[in-house]
Amino acid sequence: MKILIRSIIQFLFVNFSLITISLASTQMVVGLYGTQTEFSLPLVMLGNETGQSWTFVKNISGFPAGTRGGQVRHVSCVGDNCIAAGSYEHNTNTDLSAFSPLLLKSSDKGASWSFVNTISYIPDNVTHAYLDTVDCQDSACIAAGYADTLNEKTGTDLEHPLLLMSNDSGQTWRFVNGGTLDLPHMDGSFYGITRNNGNWILIGSYDVYPSGSQVNPTQYPLFLISKDDGKSWTQLNENSGLPSMSLLEENPEALVECADNICLTGGSSATQKNYIPLILRSDDSSQSWSIIKNISGMPPRTLGSKERGSPSISQFSCTENNCVAVGDWNWGVYTPYHPTIPFVILSRDKGLSWARVKNIDGFPVFQEHEPFLSTVSCADNFCAAGGEYGDKLNITKLPLLIVSRDKGESWTLIKNISGLPSNFNDAAISSIHCADNSCTVIGVWTTDTYYSLPLIMITNDSGQSWSFIRSITDLPENTNRAELVSVVNNN
Repeated sequence: MKILIRSIIQFLFVNFSLITISLASTQMVVGLYGTQTEFSLPLVMLGNETGQSWTFVKNISGFPAGTRGGQVRHVSCVGDNCIAAGSYEHNTNTDLSAFSPLLLKSSDKGASWSFVNTISYIPDNVTHAYLDTVDCQDSACIAAGYADTLNEKTGTDLEHPLLLMSNDSGQTWRFVNGGTLDLPHMDGSFYGITRNNGNWILIGSYDVYPSGSQVNPTQYPLFLISKDDGKSWTQLNENSGLPSMSLLEENPEALVECADNICLTGGSSATQKNYIPLILRSDDSSQSWSIIKNISGMPPRTLGSKERGSPSISQFSCTENNCVAVGDWNWGVYTPYHPTIPFVILSRDKGLSWARVKNIDGFPVFQEHEPFLSTVSCADNFCAAGGEYGDKLNITKLPLLIVSRDKGESWTLIKNISGLPSNFNDAAISSIHCADNSCTVIGVWTTDTYYSLPLIMITNDSGQSWSFIRSITDLPENTNRAELVSVVNNN
């Protein structure tokens, strides 16, 4: 898990990472961007309601001296107040740099931002700290991720879940000791936050090592619940229906889908022989979970192995009783292309039972094209799902975008997108947000000179037509690295 999370962090610091949040009359995009002269800088962009135009926000102030770069991973807004969370790199007393929690605050719906430097008490032995997710409710806010602490005996870093709390709309923050570095785990991290029936639910994973050993850990999902606005937290243990050796999806927006008392999350889980797709369902607002084993219509050879990859659920989206999930599976047969097959599964009973959708019109043959579906979003009858796949030679990556207009029953591959630039080389979709008959699709596209730039595609007619957004006002002309990673719905 530590290697995976660090690879994500390292990737984002070489690229341009964006997260989008929907407001009443605008959309907000936060992340980082890189130029020919600056390695990484925090980014905020504002777009109009339809997503047809975007403006780069220049006013981000207050960074301490010695700051060498930063990124924002998530954002949450209540009224005019917004909090963005991530990490920033800064100089230390040695030749090495360090990463610390990044918190930015806006009081004007994202038009201007200031660096928050009032985080009380971070333990002295923390060497690096990263925030992956943030959520605000009224004047209370929590931000979570992970921190590295130095093991003085071995000289190596240990990874621990990290939780910060604010009770004044993000002006000041404190380190929450219970439920973070005091957890009895050698390695662990929070990935995301969700709210259900007034409760905050923190989700991640952790490793439990055999007594006296630092190898061969057993991995568990990590759930913490607060029923009092973050004042106290309760951890679900292995007796709450959580399987061992499982890994939940690490995208903060993809982690949990909740409606009423019903919550769904997923990823992959391991048996003694192989990995299998994992769906967890709760009908008591995440206080207990059960494993859903009824997924009909999946091919018999969908069980991967540790060496050959693992079939996994990437994201859920539910409207009323209808739920759609996307993911991909490994054929269980190794080839130089590591072939995988993306899938869509559908539930009509709030996630109790699932069936694979076989009717996807225009779906290409994928066996040697390394495809995957990573994101899905539904609004009433309309759903859109996206990812990427390779061309016939598996050299160029193409955006994989499919839509449904019958609550996920049947799907159509989108082949025509207007406005694609002439220097378009390849692209991939990372996240989708749909509301009413509109969707915003984000990801990354690469020019013929191998600059990576933000991919934004929109539809306002339930996926009948799609447009590529080319113009971003005031974005520095020398931006040469870009990627959009997630879309957040925060009404």
